[in-house]
Amino acid sequence: MEGGCGSDVPGHWYSLSTDLNPNWSSHYVSQPEIRAYWEELYFKYDLPSQTQLGHMVVQSQWDSEAHLYHITVKEVATGQTKQIEAEIMINAIGGFMNPVFPKDIEGVEKFRGSVWHSARWRHDVDLKGKRVAVIGNGCSA
Repeated sequence: MEGGCGSDVPGHWYSLSTDLNPNWSSHYVSQPEIRAYWEELYFKYDLPSQTQLGHMVVQSQWDSEAHLYHITVKEVATGQTKQIEAEIMINAIGGFMNPVFPKDIEGVEKFRGSVWHSARWRHDVDLKGKRVAVIGNGCSA
């Protein structure tokens, strides 16, 4: 793969066992191809009807008698809260909830380019024709 974003993990590891994808275009697939696979599953299983974007969980409590979670969610834009119930609750905050920058890179204070953490991607910065450095642990292709 030349340029762009991709995975340094073989593509077959991105396939669910229930929905294998034997048609990855290469051993290490591109980000758009991985995204297309997951978006296809998202719509195949009608997950949009179960997804609440722009909300945050304020509280959750397991009810052992009813075998349900009682969850309070807040709509971020309005501050309105509501109660929902779920049989399954997945904590999917990700590994980059609080980005960390290395403190020991000599000369970093002299750098005049844009700097940001991948967890807070800067879509307003045009990278065309620019040299880009990725610093850190677990950097992908």
